[in-house]
Amino acid sequence: MEAVKRRTDRFLYREINYFGLWFYFAMAILIALYALVGIAHARKRQIRDFLVFSGIDILLVAALVNFFRLTFEITESQVRFRFGIFGKRFEISRIKECMPCKISFWNYLGYGIRFGYDGSVAYNTRTGLGVKFIVDGLKRPYVVSVKDPGKVCDIIRRSRG
Repeated sequence: MEAVKRRTDRFLYREINYFGLWFYFAMAILIALYALVGIAHARKRQIRDFLVFSGIDILLVAALVNFFRLTFEITESQVRFRFGIFGKRFEISRIKECMPCKISFWNYLGYGIRFGYDGSVAYNTRTGLGVKFIVDGLKRPYVVSVKDPGKVCDIIRRSRG
């Protein structure tokens, strides 16, 4: 029954956020450097070092592909957000509180999926605007980078009734 409900669930809001160009540029440089070092070790027949640098390079490419974008969606019954295969979803009826917030680099010490000093978990691509969800049954609040947190909270409030 649940699968049928999800297929017919209408989107109320959808947003895709990307990191700044600096992130993709820095990752491309790191990937290229590890590839070059790996190739240099392969040419010297230092297979163990080649495998180490190639493995790191593969992990960097996988991270880049997975964290390429943050997708945030509100349907009639759920809120979903994810970076590639890592995501979170919960029923709108379980949301106790939705509030606009300011995402600070110093609270999360980075971007991506981060644990904050304030006890929250952030899915963020930048500092600035975001939305905080306090969800019934979850230990930590979730913070997500969105362009218009006021609009997101209004949609959630209207969906809850």
